[in-house]
Amino acid sequence: MKYHTSKVLAFNFAALLVSMPSFGESTPDERGLQIAVESDKRDIGFGDTIADMEMVLTNRHGESSTRKMGMRTLEGVGDGDKTLITFDQPRDVKGTTFLSYTHKV
Repeated sequence: MKYHTSKVLAFNFAALLVSMPSFGESTPDERGLQIAVESDKRDIGFGDTIADMEMVLTNRHGESSTRKMGMRTLEGVGDGDKTLITFDQPRDVKGTTFLSYTHKV
């Protein structure tokens, strides 16, 4: 699965603006706060995510190699999320696993 983070974020932001209820007349600062609060509410509750990904590494000579991996994310309640990435290909990195555990600051 390939996707560009900037396109995903732009789409999510546009969807958020279109789907938000009208708050009547408000100042730009109040409107910005309303959007930030609504965005924060919508970021809670995804539960878990599973994805298959492909990474293409390119060196300065233009030579590239491809790595395939699976990612699982578990949403943390009251704290950060846990993400586990396991490489499937190529054979020299197969089974290598990376665990990321974020914490709220």
